[in-house]
Amino acid sequence: MTTPQITQIIRRTDQGATRPFICRADDGNVYYVKGRSASTGERIREWMGTHLATAFGLPVPPMCLLEIPDVLIRSSGDDTAHDLGTGYAVGSRQILAASELRHDEIPLVPANIQQSVLLFDFWVQNEDRTLSDLGGNPNLLWNKATTSLHAIDYNLILPNVFDATEFWQTHVFRHAFAQRGLDEPHKQQFEQQMQHALATWQQAWDQLPEEWLDENQATGSFDGTTVLKRLEHDATGAIWEEFNT
Repeated sequence: MTTPQITQIIRRTDQGATRPFICRADDGNVYYVKGRSASTGERIREWMGTHLATAFGLPVPPMCLLEIPDVLIRSSGDDTAHDLGTGYAVGSRQILAASELRHDEIPLVPANIQQSVLLFDFWVQNEDRTLSDLGGNPNLLWNKATTSLHAIDYNLILPNVFDATEFWQTHVFRHAFAQRGLDEPHKQQFEQQMQHALATWQQAWDQLPEEWLDENQATGSFDGTTVLKRLEHDATGAIWEEFNT
């Protein structure tokens, strides 16, 4: 598969710690791109998390690896372009006519989608999807015309430390379940979704750029082996003991 090349840096966003760049690629698409401003561990998490979320069944924008030519950065008039870096980056395709989900729009999101997003985020320990009437950072895009949701940003999943109490207090869909105790059919359904997602792990891992894997091995920023064991354990039903507390 040919890796699309970035041909134009449109602008840098103001959102998120990594402030991704909006770029056009030679495949004709526009992407939100995370390059060197995101750590190697964050780029790996973004790549793996997006694959897991897609296979789990969440509505996720298409994502791919992108190549950033040296000449593009050298010729750019944007002083921040060096934060994008050269080589490989991860890009999430732009979703037109979509804006960040507002608190008053939460009831418009179907209950089953809310539940799937909440449970997936609990499984991958994603604390980066917050929203209340006081504001937050839901990392969810909402298209009013089509009433469709798009779940984005996975660079902070699978952290070394997870605060479950904070998760249940701040997650955008924390009220998706009337109570956390699920019946057996729903538990089995979610376990199947987790197992289906895990079936994509190795293929996604094998697609990671060698330089990312080398950097990650040198820094130890993402322990994929330990993470995978925990995800597999949860997918056999162990998650419910933690989810129900």
